[in-house]
Amino acid sequence: MDIDWNQFETLLAELTTREVEAFAASHATEPFYGFMFDCNSDYGQILLCLNTEAELQADAESAKEGNPDFDAEETLEGWCNSRRWNAGDWKYQGFNSTEFDDAWEPFETVVSDMCMDEEEDEDTFMTPTQDKFMKSVCRVLIRLDNTGIFDRLS
Repeated sequence: MDIDWNQFETLLAELTTREVEAFAASHATEPFYGFMFDCNSDYGQILLCLNTEAELQADAESAKEGNPDFDAEETLEGWCNSRRWNAGDWKYQGFNSTEFDDAWEPFETVVSDMCMDEEEDEDTFMTPTQDKFMKSVCRVLIRLDNTGIFDRLS
């Protein structure tokens, strides 16, 4: 069992392009500061994520209200900076459609199966498949950025 990494990258780029186009059309006035893939490389999972400054600020305000020692511990700006790239807290974490998930599922299965049979590198804590997976995902992000697809988002 082996993965065609070129096919992997092409499919991920095509699926993501469709998802971002559809998302941008339905959220035309919402300004975003970041997009990311939230990856679980040992299971081949990829979640598409977007967040807004307004949501980041709202999360900070909510955290401040729930913590009486917030001001003594950190500022709102510090809180935002420390959580800006934490996809698990993003407003649109995993906005993948069913179509995306269905098309991606065969890669998930193969990646997961391959990782189960491999030894983790002691320095990177990744299997060889996880390493290839993450490098491929990074190449896809660069490819997507070069296409200008993220310019469709406000």
